[in-house]
Amino acid sequence: MKTIIDFIDHLECPLVNGIIFSDGVIQILDISVDYKYPINYTINIGSKTSIFDLSVNEDLFWSSCAIIVNLIDQKFSIEIIAGEASYGSDGFVGIIDLNSKKIIWLAFFDCSNPFSELKIIGEEIHAISTLGCTWKFNIKNPVDCIVECL
Repeated sequence: MKTIIDFIDHLECPLVNGIIFSDGVIQILDISVDYKYPINYTINIGSKTSIFDLSVNEDLFWSSCAIIVNLIDQKFSIEIIAGEASYGSDGFVGIIDLNSKKIIWLAFFDCSNPFSELKIIGEEIHAISTLGCTWKFNIKNPVDCIVECL
């Protein structure tokens, strides 16, 4: 069975909007998008679940992921990876521990589009999607993410 902590070995993650943590806990994020210019995302924190619970309830589906961009940060001892998933509107951003090569957290969205650029500003990851929107994640608390589109 695949484990999310070994994401880098199989490049598959649960097909669910939210933040997936190394222990399999998933913080669901309820996202709505208004695609009129400028694009506007509304993100609300939803319920918590887990890979185990989704599997037991037969609601677990895996998405293949492809890394488009990565960024190593020695200060935080992490590698940030981002890219696309199974469908054209899917994208993911993840943080891997540099020493263990294990995932710390992975954010997956079915409405972000692929992520093609990464920056670290302070303690935030800025992941820019192919839609030109910047998704901002606090490295230590990625659940409180925001999206800015120009």
